[in-house]
Amino acid sequence: MGLIINAVKTARAERKRKEQLPPQKILKTTSSGIVPNVAPPVSPGEGRELLLTFAKISPVLVLIDQVLAYSNFPSKTRTFYQIFCLLLFLFILSPAGELIWKPAVRKLVAPPAPPPAVVSGSGEKFWEGSAPGVKTIRAPLGSGNEAHPAFGTPETSGVVRASHVPDASYVIPGTGGGAIMAAGPVGGRAPAVSRAPKKTRMNFEGLWTFDTSRSDDYTDVLAAQGVSWVVRKVIAGLQLTYDVSIFTGPDGVEHIESINAKGAKQVFALDGVERQDTDQLFGVISCMAERDVEGRVRVFAKSAKNGWKNSATWTLESPTVMVRRMQFESKSLTKSFQMVFTRESAPIEDPDEPEPETIPPVFAAFTPSPAPRKINKPRKVKIAAPPRPNFSGFWTIDAPRSDDYSDVLAAQGVSWVVRKAIAVLKLTFDVTTTRDAAGVETIVSINAKGTKQTFVLDGRPREEADPLFGAIDVSAERTPEGNIRIVAASRKNGWKVCGFA
Repeated sequence: MGLIINAVKTARAERKRKEQLPPQKILKTTSSGIVPNVAPPVSPGEGRELLLTFAKISPVLVLIDQVLAYSNFPSKTRTFYQIFCLLLFLFILSPAGELIWKPAVRKLVAPPAPPPAVVSGSGEKFWEGSAPGVKTIRAPLGSGNEAHPAFGTPETSGVVRASHVPDASYVIPGTGGGAIMAAGPVGGRAPAVSRAPKKTRMNFEGLWTFDTSRSDDYTDVLAAQGVSWVVRKVIAGLQLTYDVSIFTGPDGVEHIESINAKGAKQVFALDGVERQDTDQLFGVISCMAERDVEGRVRVFAKSAKNGWKNSATWTLESPTVMVRRMQFESKSLTKSFQMVFTRESAPIEDPDEPEPETIPPVFAAFTPSPAPRKINKPRKVKIAAPPRPNFSGFWTIDAPRSDDYSDVLAAQGVSWVVRKAIAVLKLTFDVTTTRDAAGVETIVSINAKGTKQTFVLDGRPREEADPLFGAIDVSAERTPEGNIRIVAASRKNGWKVCGFA
């Protein structure tokens, strides 16, 4: 017990010493150069490791308490022992409660679809609009000055009888205003434009934080699952965060990966196949996950050992709010509850991803136009560019595989004390990549303390106030191979570094 107290005191003393240091900056080395990044002054895992250590020894503490209860020791001895255990728990919890990770910043860029409009062409009024995956269509207004119902709106599609539109013709912009194609009464119907299928998959990627104020209490569920009282209290005192990513495996099956703040990973294959998994909290469980027709994710888990089963439905209530609706069943408890998670912004969808294209069917013959023009333009085939490396994610520096750069820090004017502090820290960075409407990429790197560094990949030098080096000039750009090149220089101290990632 004395070793635990000494370890806690040592950790708190080390934490106070690090808090007195100024914000530090290190240079992450690669095989080709050096990239400046901001280093965290405090490791986010220190407090959590102490809490988990306390949770591991809790059975021993409970056993000692029971020995005191059934022995000849005075009752005051047991009371003092229980007070000691409570103070030890609060002593550990006090520094751990301050270690909160800040979620990454992700921006949502979703330009709205243009509404349909009435335009003029060749002396007539035309209804003009576009449907997803279909080129812009113009249709003459029919009798009653109504829009051509065969094309509907960007959200609908359908067909109409030719008798409803006296001149049931349409033209493609760029080919003139004459009646290029005329839909005769083939089967009494005008040509229909089918709508491309919309994407219904909900994107759950991002760094999610558990919102206790909007979530239901589930400590009774943890108790029914066999979780001890001490561990339940530890979970209640922590701020839960999960880094969720989506990828497609070699077998073509969609997977969801969830990583908590400690680094524990859960992977769900969305194929509806039941698999066994070993959970750190519940032991061996059986899991099955799938997507429903509305794009939500459903996860089913059960424990044959403890006799419980749980189903969860992941739903995006908004781009930044995820709700997990749970249905738990066991021999002692049946409960429905929800867990609410939030992220600062939704991830940006890749604008280069092609949408399914739907070609309007042709049902009629061609009619002469006042000025003969080409009816169909040759389709342009877009050659896919080579994939660009994606640096988004949560990164941890691998000290054994990295070069020593303490001499570089010394040449940059960093003091010996700060260099030693950087050498013992576990450096972590949450990196996100965004793209604006003009197509310019921006990379944001956030360390465990929340210090942010932003690199605009346009090759332009920008002056930046760095907490470790002061005023520096930084420029960033992508190479033709898709890698990132960053150049940083200090006019005050007379140094310059160039790094590739």
